[in-house]
Amino acid sequence: MAERVHWQDLARLSPRETLAEIALPLPWLLLAGCLAAQGWSLLAMLAVAPFFTAALRLTHDTFHRNLGLGRRAGDLLLFVLSVLLGGALHAIEYTHLRHHRDSLGADDIEGQIARYGFWAALIRSPLYPLRIHIETLRRGSTRQRRWVRRELVAIALVQSSVWSSGSRALQTVSLALLLANMLVPMIGIWGVHRDCVAGQARSSRRGWLLRLSFNMLYHDEHHAYPAVPARRLPQLAQRIDARRAQAVAEVLDFATPRHTKMRVVCTRAAGLLALALLLTACEPRSAAQTQIDACVLVTTSIGTSELPIAIASPARDTLAGACLLRSDADAPRQIQVQVHIYTSAAARLHDDSLDRTWRIAVAEARNTYGGDGEALALRRTRSGVVFGFAHGSSGQILLQGRGLILEIGARGLERDAAVALVEPLWRALQR
Repeated sequence: MAERVHWQDLARLSPRETLAEIALPLPWLLLAGCLAAQGWSLLAMLAVAPFFTAALRLTHDTFHRNLGLGRRAGDLLLFVLSVLLGGALHAIEYTHLRHHRDSLGADDIEGQIARYGFWAALIRSPLYPLRIHIETLRRGSTRQRRWVRRELVAIALVQSSVWSSGSRALQTVSLALLLANMLVPMIGIWGVHRDCVAGQARSSRRGWLLRLSFNMLYHDEHHAYPAVPARRLPQLAQRIDARRAQAVAEVLDFATPRHTKMRVVCTRAAGLLALALLLTACEPRSAAQTQIDACVLVTTSIGTSELPIAIASPARDTLAGACLLRSDADAPRQIQVQVHIYTSAAARLHDDSLDRTWRIAVAEARNTYGGDGEALALRRTRSGVVFGFAHGSSGQILLQGRGLILEIGARGLERDAAVALVEPLWRALQR
């Protein structure tokens, strides 16, 4: 710049602005969770990107104490964000502040990836967060190392719960965040520092790119005045541009000898390939393509010692399966369990709806057993309806949720035994 600019008035946020910054990632997290819960895995993973970027902006401002929070509040905020994003942010705080003290210098661990070409940096990017964690645990302050250990323990507990819960929604969001952590060094470090000398950074003036990055690509301006929060970087950029001696180094400018047009083409091809692989990995939610063996599920759930004979009915078109289980003649009890599974995919293929199937099943159960039945609430499921079992060991249980209807008719089983059968079977079907 030709001369310094006035920036001090931009560094102060009001309490309302601070709350708005803290809340910025939350709508995107809710959107990603809702999409994942509906089974739209690809859209959910795409929605994770703005959540991760908004959370990264919040994290970055917390590193620089730009939100007006005290140290304790800032540490707690980084702890919560660490659990959500899947990385110990106090570790990144240590290397990031070193990056500002000696940008692209010998002691800048964070900025070292910018010294490599595209492919070399891309190969190193997935392991870069691990390197930063190790560096902080080796050389960070006692306070930072303590917080990193707490965050790593909390992350391990949360991730263990996510991957053992059987919740596909949580697992989809968790997987998308893992991919984001592996790729962020390419965008957040390499992209804004490649081909730069010490103390220099790249920025962007493309409106759509700045909106997608939540102002995080005003990077040269941030390095010049790190005390200015991301919320105020557009105003800071205007003041700097008015006094800038030379044009800003554009983030998307690849017109250098090391980054030829061929490399740009290869980059786009790699992105398309990654998208194709992601689409291929999405499991189809269609009964026409995935048949469910109800007999295997039921016999696994209640054991085969009392039910040695399992007779499966042949698959009817795209219906996911029906099964009749019964004991043999020598068994002490005559137990019969009949299972029917209906899916929204199968209903659509027959120009029907799952709601209509549910109404018919409930009406038939009312005609058979009378009354409206008894509500049955299972953990992590919607309420179901129990018919019968009141004056004997015969009845019917209906459950609906997540594009499935499970209908179980039972004879020779008491109510508690039938419910014990339903719960593990319902969880297995939802997985």
